[in-house]
Amino acid sequence: MALESVPPSVRPFRAPAAVLALRLAIHLGLFATAFALSWRPWHAALVTVVTAGLFGAGSRMKHGILGEPLVFSDAALVRHAIRHPKLYYAEKLARPPALLTLAGLALATALWFAAEPSILPDRGWPLWLALPPMVAAATAWALTRPWV
Repeated sequence: MALESVPPSVRPFRAPAAVLALRLAIHLGLFATAFALSWRPWHAALVTVVTAGLFGAGSRMKHGILGEPLVFSDAALVRHAIRHPKLYYAEKLARPPALLTLAGLALATALWFAAEPSILPDRGWPLWLALPPMVAAATAWALTRPWV
């Protein structure tokens, strides 16, 4: 959660307990989803940290340009930002440094998959395959309840 602010700080940890629980549940759901797809715990942890960092950087960039933070409804504008990058200040994403960074992340993921073995057990794997998606689904269900 320290990566939610750029540069990283302890400021996100000063939030109320309910907000911290919500953030932790979101990170747990992301970890469970990445783990369900790869069955590599360290890779899932890296995906969680990189995603938090990218959202923090994106929020900081949006705050610097428009003076407002990144919110959930901004996800609906991603398709439009790809079609009209100048309108959404996204033209930097098509430049070589950004493309090389994305290619580097893809290459690092491929190398990671080759280096880290999957921990999918030999016996009873249908039950084990269902566990991470169930955790992700339970997290999503809990986040949509009115008490959160």
